[in-house]
Amino acid sequence: MNKEQFLFLLGIRAELLKEADVWIDFGIDIDSKRTEALWKICEQIVKQCEKELELPEFQFNLTTLSWALEAIDKGEAFTWKENEVERSGRSFEDLWNLIQEERGDEKR
Repeated sequence: MNKEQFLFLLGIRAELLKEADVWIDFGIDIDSKRTEALWKICEQIVKQCEKELELPEFQFNLTTLSWALEAIDKGEAFTWKENEVERSGRSFEDLWNLIQEERGDEKR
């Protein structure tokens, strides 16, 4: 998976999450089959990215991707320490860069 594919898929995921929020605001039940279908697609996008990038789980069944998306989905920064230096990111591109650093991959 390259950077463009990663950003494209996460962009689709973000739009689907927005759509689910709109449906809920419109009055469609949060537990409806419609919203469940959107969330399942979003989950599958994350799983596909994790599989393609071969991301290992580090704790609580989280990968770097799923951990950072929890913060991004809330509109917050994800932060980590590297060599005792605290770093943070807010975007899918920042997340891509973190994953590449963790993989030791020089291609970005």
